[in-house]
Amino acid sequence: MNIALKQLSVDMGKPEYDMLQGISAVENGFTNPAYNLSYDEYKEWLRITDNNSIGKDLPEGWIPFTTYFLYIDNIPVGYGRVRHSSSEYLETVVGAGDL
Repeated sequence: MNIALKQLSVDMGKPEYDMLQGISAVENGFTNPAYNLSYDEYKEWLRITDNNSIGKDLPEGWIPFTTYFLYIDNIPVGYGRVRHSSSEYLETVVGAGDL
């Protein structure tokens, strides 16, 4: 069994898209903004999300984050995000962050 973690890139394609369509928009407190997007919208989401990892195209007050996909035997099976830092808002209002 081969397990790999790969950073999101604009070159990701149909396998990742199909996997994301199998994860609801909100599941166990984790959001999936790619759920129910058309393939063209997904490609734009990849571009914006890739930019977010370098602090570009972030909504006001957001912290840069990097998205990673988990693969087993080269098949995408999940994904997650890692924030580059935390903020008082995340820690006190949202209840998330690096405490």
